[in-house]
Amino acid sequence: MRCRCNVRSAFALLCVLSVAWCPSQATPKCPTRKISKKVDRQAVEELQRAINEGHDPWRKDPKAAAALEIMDFDPAYKETRLSIYSLPLRAVVVKQTVAVFVHDTADGKRSYRMTLERFRWLLPLAKNWDGMVWTPTRIEVSECPSASDKKQEK
Repeated sequence: MRCRCNVRSAFALLCVLSVAWCPSQATPKCPTRKISKKVDRQAVEELQRAINEGHDPWRKDPKAAAALEIMDFDPAYKETRLSIYSLPLRAVVVKQTVAVFVHDTADGKRSYRMTLERFRWLLPLAKNWDGMVWTPTRIEVSECPSASDKKQEK
């Protein structure tokens, strides 16, 4: 019986294996802090009432809510007048009740992974999922000092 493998198949398999192996071997892990945010149900319900009255409609947009939380967390953004819609975010997951976005700072030293949730217990007040506030529940901050920073520390 003759093998049906050809050079193209073998090359494709080699490429897949090398991509799967190389990043994990070449990229050092950066220290990551994981911060769970306590959800104050009463505060979330009051915020939802305000949204129902037309205040802060952007809080129904998970990307905008994630951007504001990251900008409030990172001291480099506190003094800027950036719009929450201008912060570059990459969507990892966006589902009905959970959204996860990632932001890498321009200098490449920090990465933020923001998790937001919408809670079933808020549904009677919000009336529907689309009208519900997104609540930040977890932020992961990875900090990778550059090579020049490491030299200055020594």
